[in-house]
Amino acid sequence: MYPKKRNKFALVVFSSLFAFLLFIIGCQKEVSGVLPATGTTDTTQAIDTTGIGNDIDTSGIHAAFSLVASAGRCSNTTVSGSYQAGAATTGANSVAIEVNVTKPGTWTYATTTVNGYKFASSGAFDTTGQKVMILYASGTPLSAGQNTFPLKIGGVICSFLVTVTP
Repeated sequence: MYPKKRNKFALVVFSSLFAFLLFIIGCQKEVSGVLPATGTTDTTQAIDTTGIGNDIDTSGIHAAFSLVASAGRCSNTTVSGSYQAGAATTGANSVAIEVNVTKPGTWTYATTTVNGYKFASSGAFDTTGQKVMILYASGTPLSAGQNTFPLKIGGVICSFLVTVTP
């Protein structure tokens, strides 16, 4: 029927096309819709949720909670440690903030930087109800005075004060 040269050419083209398609299919990256919980040791996918509190809720793993506020101030807030201008904060510098948990899960939160330092942490709430969220300070206060740290979680906005000494 066909000359042998033509059969060899068709076979080479078909084989090349088949190999190319296998290469393309084999090189596709597997994509998964499951994200690891914030704060886990799973390092295959990093999720940066710094500064957003519980405003992102993916796959039911994140807690839902809101601040407890009165007259614009966060209720039952306790600032711990001493804050001195020019001195770096330590593990003793923290703030405990009362929150109302409506859905258990993990959380991550960070304040904005005020006067050279900020507060941040992550954790998990096992049950609903009134809970305490502890944020730890990092950075160095630049100058003495009263520093106001605004928070927004669960649609509630409030703030807490930190006094920095000279």
